[in-house]
Amino acid sequence: MNVIELRKNDIFCCNEFEDEIKGSFPSELGELVNGLSNVTAAFYGITMDLIGDNFGKDKIDLISSSLNYRIGKMKAMDYQSNIGMEDRGTINVIEIIIYSIFSASPDFVFNVKKLSKEESSIEITGIDRYYKVCKELNIDQYIQWPAQRQFLKGIIDQLENNFEFISDLVYMKETGETKCIYTIINRNNG
Repeated sequence: MNVIELRKNDIFCCNEFEDEIKGSFPSELGELVNGLSNVTAAFYGITMDLIGDNFGKDKIDLISSSLNYRIGKMKAMDYQSNIGMEDRGTINVIEIIIYSIFSASPDFVFNVKKLSKEESSIEITGIDRYYKVCKELNIDQYIQWPAQRQFLKGIIDQLENNFEFISDLVYMKETGETKCIYTIINRNNG
């Protein structure tokens, strides 16, 4: 489906106006996804900035962590209800991370380093749009990066398994370019 097909039910008052507006649509679905991801990152950054302005900068990380944790739980619930899943140990967590990258983080590239029921790891590289926006708003120093570590904790808690995870932030550049390795260990086996 192309972007024009997504908007097929819209009604314009005249053809010239319709042509003008449709000419400004993203030309492909990838462009649309990137635009939506930019809006989501801006919403996150502005919200964190407003929290700092209204409730104190010391509250930014608390709210950011809580937000990412709840989104992680929601993504896991969404995956469980829409895709379904058998118990495959730590592989389930990797599946949900990849599902989340596909649906919300087009700049991230993943490399599954290890995959087993007992232990899995995934390396994620790319531009962290959330960091980039927070850096532009001068609030990046109030958030513990990578902010996604609480997202991962939310996934694990939703799956109700005895998993431990390690996040190794290899680098986070001023530009938002990042590399992080997440390792999930199944403690049910030991």
